[in-house]
Amino acid sequence: MADIRVVIIDTDENYINPFHNKLLLEYWGLINVEIITDIDYFNKFFSYPQKIDLLIIEESLFIDNLKKHDIDSIVILTEKRNQEGKDNVSFLYKYSKTNELFAELEGRCNLSSKLSNLNERNTQVIVFSSANGGAGKTTVSMGVSAYLSSIGKKVLYINSGYLQNFDFILRESKCILDNEAYITFNKPKQITFSFLNKYIEKSTFDYWPAFKLPLISLGLDYSVYQIIIDVIKEQNEYDYIIVDTDSCFDNNKMELIGKADKTVFVINQSKASYDATNIMMKSIGNINSVNTFFVCNNCIKDERVTNNRFEISEIVEKIENLESDEVNPLELLMRDGYIKNISFLLM
Repeated sequence: MADIRVVIIDTDENYINPFHNKLLLEYWGLINVEIITDIDYFNKFFSYPQKIDLLIIEESLFIDNLKKHDIDSIVILTEKRNQEGKDNVSFLYKYSKTNELFAELEGRCNLSSKLSNLNERNTQVIVFSSANGGAGKTTVSMGVSAYLSSIGKKVLYINSGYLQNFDFILRESKCILDNEAYITFNKPKQITFSFLNKYIEKSTFDYWPAFKLPLISLGLDYSVYQIIIDVIKEQNEYDYIIVDTDSCFDNNKMELIGKADKTVFVINQSKASYDATNIMMKSIGNINSVNTFFVCNNCIKDERVTNNRFEISEIVEKIENLESDEVNPLELLMRDGYIKNISFLLM
C-alpha cells in the first residue's frame, strides 16, 4: 500500500521509539518506516545503493557520502537551533515539541502532497514462507493477521497449503463442503469476486476456509490459490491479504513470492533452518531487499540471523511458543510484543 519509504537513524532508542510511534500514528499505513539504531548495521545498510524518500538522521551520523544515494529529502536531527540547510538537506531541532517537529517535517519534505494520492485502499499481498516445516510460519502469519485486524485493518488470511491445517490456532475454522463450488474452482474463468465472497468466513479476521480434501484429491491445480488472490486483490476490499504458504519449495511458491508486495521468511535458530533458508535464497535469485523480511521464531539467544549470500534488509524477531488450552491462541498472539513489532514493520 505504502509507496513512501522513510528511514530513521538515531542511536538514542529512548528518543527514536516514541518518534517512530508518532510517525506511524500520523501516517498510518501510508508510509514504510525503517529504524536503524546500530552503527554496524548503519554502515552495512549504506554500503549498498539505497532509494529513500525521506531520511531522518542524527547529526553525529550524517556524512556527505550519504548524498550519493537516491534520497529525495534529508532531515538532520540536531541539538543546535537555527542551523540552515542546503539543497535537499535541512536541519531540525531534535527537541522541538512533537507537533512542531511534525509540522516542520511536512513543510520541509512536502509529505502532505506526497501522501495525497495514497489515501485510497490498495490491497497488499504479504506472503509468509519458510524453507523448512515447523518454523512457526502459521503462528506468525495468523498473529500478524489478528493484530492488524485489532487495530482496524481489514485482513484476509489465506492458507495456501496443498493440505490445509490451521485449526490448531483458529479453532473454529470451517471448510468448504459445497460440491458445486469445486466444479467452479476447476473453471478459472468462472471464478469471480462475488463467487468467492460467498465462502469467505468471518472471525477475528476474515479467512479463506480450507478445502475439504487435499488439492490432488479434488483434481485442483495449485494455481487456484493465485487466481483467488488475484481476483480478491483486484477488488481492493482488504488492506492486507496474508498468504500462509507450504514449506515445500517449488514453482508454485516462486510464483506466489514473485507476485507478493512483501515476503516474510520464518526460520528457526538452528543450522538446519539456516542452511535450508540459504539454499532457498540461492534458488530464488534476485529479491527486493526493501520488501523482504526474516523472522527468527523460538530464538534461544537474541542473535541476528545473517545470510552470507544476500545482504538484505533483515528483521529478526523472537516469537515465543504460545500454547494454552484455556486461552484462545489468537488472543495471546495479539498481545505479544514481537507480533506487534513485526506488524508495524510490515505496514
